[in-house]
Amino acid sequence: MSRLIRLVLMVSALVVLPLAGCGSGDGAKAEASGELRVLDATVEVPPNPTTASIRMVVDNGTGTDDELVGVASSVADTVSVHRSETDAKGLATMVPVKALKIPARSKVTFEPGGLHVMLEGLSGSLKAGTTIKLKLTFAHAGSRTATVRVVPFGSTTSDSSAHDMEH
Repeated sequence: MSRLIRLVLMVSALVVLPLAGCGSGDGAKAEASGELRVLDATVEVPPNPTTASIRMVVDNGTGTDDELVGVASSVADTVSVHRSETDAKGLATMVPVKALKIPARSKVTFEPGGLHVMLEGLSGSLKAGTTIKLKLTFAHAGSRTATVRVVPFGSTTSDSSAHDMEH
Protein backbone atom coordinates (compact mmCIF):
# COMPACT_ATOMS: atom_id res chain seq x y z
CA MET A 1 0.00 0.00 0.00
CA SER A 2 1.44 3.35 -0.95
CA ARG A 3 2.11 6.13 1.50
CA LEU A 4 -0.49 8.30 -0.17
CA ILE A 5 -3.26 5.71 0.27
CA ARG A 6 -2.29 5.16 3.93
CA LEU A 7 -2.36 8.91 4.53
CA VAL A 8 -5.81 9.22 2.92
CA LEU A 9 -7.15 6.33 5.03
CA MET A 10 -5.77 7.81 8.26
CA VAL A 11 -7.21 11.24 7.55
CA SER A 12 -10.57 9.68 6.65
CA ALA A 13 -10.60 7.71 9.91
CA LEU A 14 -9.80 10.85 11.92
CA VAL A 15 -12.73 12.69 10.32
CA VAL A 16 -15.34 9.89 10.27
CA LEU A 17 -14.83 8.22 13.66
CA PRO A 18 -15.58 11.31 15.82
CA LEU A 19 -18.81 11.83 13.86
CA ALA A 20 -20.03 8.29 14.60
CA GLY A 21 -21.40 9.41 18.00
CA CYS A 22 -23.37 12.31 16.51
CA GLY A 23 -26.27 10.28 15.10
CA SER A 24 -29.86 10.47 16.31
CA GLY A 25 -30.06 6.94 17.68
CA ASP A 26 -32.04 6.03 20.82
CA GLY A 27 -29.22 7.15 23.13
CA ALA A 28 -29.26 10.68 21.74
CA LYS A 29 -33.05 10.89 22.03
CA ALA A 30 -33.04 9.67 25.63
CA GLU A 31 -30.36 12.20 26.58
CA ALA A 32 -32.16 15.06 24.83
CA SER A 33 -35.52 14.25 26.43
CA GLY A 34 -34.14 14.27 30.01
CA GLU A 35 -36.02 12.70 32.87
CA LEU A 36 -38.43 13.54 35.64
CA ARG A 37 -36.65 13.58 39.01
CA VAL A 38 -37.43 14.34 42.64
CA LEU A 39 -34.63 16.33 44.29
CA ASP A 40 -33.71 17.58 47.77
CA ALA A 41 -36.64 15.90 49.57
CA THR A 42 -36.67 16.72 53.29
CA VAL A 43 -39.08 16.58 56.20
CA GLU A 44 -38.46 18.33 59.51
CA VAL A 45 -38.92 16.53 62.81
CA PRO A 46 -42.42 17.86 63.57
CA PRO A 47 -43.41 19.66 66.77
CA ASN A 48 -46.76 17.84 66.48
CA PRO A 49 -45.83 14.14 66.47
CA THR A 50 -48.75 13.15 64.22
CA THR A 51 -48.34 15.61 61.31
CA ALA A 52 -45.41 16.68 59.13
CA SER A 53 -44.79 18.21 55.72
CA ILE A 54 -42.30 17.27 53.01
CA ARG A 55 -40.34 19.82 50.99
CA MET A 56 -38.72 18.91 47.66
CA VAL A 57 -38.18 19.91 44.04
CA VAL A 58 -39.80 18.07 41.14
CA ASP A 59 -37.57 18.58 38.11
CA ASN A 60 -39.28 17.72 34.82
CA GLY A 61 -36.36 17.60 32.41
CA THR A 62 -38.50 15.97 29.74
CA GLY A 63 -40.15 17.58 26.75
CA THR A 64 -43.59 16.45 27.97
CA ASP A 65 -45.91 18.22 30.40
CA ASP A 66 -46.82 15.91 33.27
CA GLU A 67 -49.06 15.91 36.31
CA LEU A 68 -48.50 14.70 39.87
CA VAL A 69 -51.65 12.67 40.55
CA GLY A 70 -50.82 10.78 43.74
CA VAL A 71 -48.51 10.55 46.76
CA ALA A 72 -48.13 7.78 49.32
CA SER A 73 -45.90 6.76 52.22
CA SER A 74 -46.01 3.87 54.66
CA VAL A 75 -45.17 6.22 57.58
CA ALA A 76 -48.56 8.02 57.57
CA ASP A 77 -52.26 7.19 57.42
CA THR A 78 -52.95 10.04 54.97
CA VAL A 79 -50.55 11.58 52.44
CA SER A 80 -51.67 14.49 50.24
CA VAL A 81 -50.45 17.57 48.39
CA HIS A 82 -51.49 20.98 49.76
CA ARG A 83 -50.83 24.59 48.87
CA SER A 84 -50.59 27.19 51.65
CA GLU A 85 -52.57 30.32 50.82
CA THR A 86 -53.92 33.39 52.58
CA ASP A 87 -57.67 33.94 52.37
CA ALA A 88 -59.50 37.28 51.94
CA LYS A 89 -59.48 37.81 55.73
CA GLY A 90 -55.70 37.34 55.92
CA LEU A 91 -55.94 33.89 57.49
CA ALA A 92 -53.52 31.17 56.43
CA THR A 93 -55.24 28.17 54.85
CA MET A 94 -54.18 24.90 53.27
CA VAL A 95 -55.89 24.03 50.01
CA PRO A 96 -55.76 20.38 48.84
CA VAL A 97 -54.26 19.87 45.38
CA LYS A 98 -55.72 16.81 43.63
CA ALA A 99 -53.50 17.01 40.53
CA LEU A 100 -50.48 19.28 40.12
CA LYS A 101 -49.24 20.26 36.67
CA ILE A 102 -45.51 19.78 36.16
CA PRO A 103 -44.67 21.63 32.92
CA ALA A 104 -42.03 20.27 30.54
CA ARG A 105 -38.48 21.47 31.23
CA SER A 106 -39.39 23.15 34.52
CA LYS A 107 -39.02 22.74 38.25
CA VAL A 108 -41.81 22.87 40.81
CA THR A 109 -40.65 23.62 44.35
CA PHE A 110 -42.43 22.37 47.47
CA GLU A 111 -41.44 24.73 50.30
CA PRO A 112 -42.68 26.41 53.48
CA GLY A 113 -45.54 28.79 52.72
CA GLY A 114 -46.30 27.13 49.38
CA LEU A 115 -46.73 23.62 48.05
CA HIS A 116 -46.00 20.74 50.41
CA VAL A 117 -46.79 17.06 50.91
CA MET A 118 -48.73 16.57 54.14
CA LEU A 119 -48.15 13.45 56.23
CA GLU A 120 -51.05 12.99 58.64
CA GLY A 121 -51.41 10.25 61.22
CA LEU A 122 -47.69 9.44 61.44
CA SER A 123 -47.20 5.84 62.51
CA GLY A 124 -44.09 6.64 64.55
CA SER A 125 -41.81 9.49 65.46
CA LEU A 126 -39.50 10.92 62.83
CA LYS A 127 -35.86 11.09 63.94
CA ALA A 128 -33.32 13.51 62.46
CA GLY A 129 -30.65 11.73 60.44
CA THR A 130 -32.98 8.97 59.21
CA THR A 131 -34.89 8.69 55.94
CA ILE A 132 -38.41 7.78 54.85
CA LYS A 133 -39.77 6.76 51.44
CA LEU A 134 -42.32 8.76 49.44
CA LYS A 135 -44.01 7.32 46.35
CA LEU A 136 -45.07 9.91 43.78
CA THR A 137 -47.32 8.95 40.86
CA PHE A 138 -47.24 10.99 37.67
CA ALA A 139 -49.75 10.81 34.81
CA HIS A 140 -47.05 10.22 32.16
CA ALA A 141 -43.80 9.35 33.94
CA GLY A 142 -45.41 6.74 36.20
CA SER A 143 -44.22 6.16 39.75
CA ARG A 144 -41.07 7.50 41.37
CA THR A 145 -39.88 6.66 44.87
CA ALA A 146 -38.06 9.48 46.65
CA THR A 147 -35.83 9.08 49.67
CA VAL A 148 -36.78 11.86 52.10
CA ARG A 149 -34.17 13.00 54.63
CA VAL A 150 -35.49 13.73 58.13
CA VAL A 151 -33.87 16.97 59.32
CA PRO A 152 -34.00 18.82 62.68
CA PHE A 153 -36.98 21.10 63.33
CA GLY A 154 -36.34 24.66 62.13
CA SER A 155 -33.65 23.74 59.61
CA THR A 156 -35.78 24.36 56.49
CA THR A 157 -35.57 27.90 55.18
CA SER A 158 -38.81 29.81 54.65
CA ASP A 159 -37.13 32.22 52.23
CA SER A 160 -38.70 31.49 48.84
CA SER A 161 -35.88 33.29 47.04
CA ALA A 162 -33.58 30.43 48.02
CA HIS A 163 -35.38 28.13 45.55
CA ASP A 164 -36.00 28.19 41.82
CA MET A 165 -39.81 28.30 41.60
CA GLU A 166 -41.77 27.76 38.42
CA HIS A 167 -45.43 26.92 39.01
